[in-house]
Amino acid sequence: MLAVYLMLIFNEGGNDVWAIVPWAGLMAVGPILAVIAGNVAKDRDARTLLITSAVLFFGIGVLALLSIGIGFLVAGVVALYGANRLQPGN
Repeated sequence: MLAVYLMLIFNEGGNDVWAIVPWAGLMAVGPILAVIAGNVAKDRDARTLLITSAVLFFGIGVLALLSIGIGFLVAGVVALYGANRLQPGN
């Protein structure tokens, strides 16, 4: 989704790269947290990372709803589903 966002923004023209970098970085944090959660040994830590990732996905999804937000909302649902599948106490 990050690649789609960058492609859309750069094709519009007239956008400053430094105005795009913070948004692109924010969009990259959620997937990075989800990947880290998949490699964490403790379920409690993985669950926390997935919930944090879901919150970021939902926030970006709402802000970008008119362009690429649906994909982020779906990613948030998937992250919450993964967090729900983990045991909270381990």
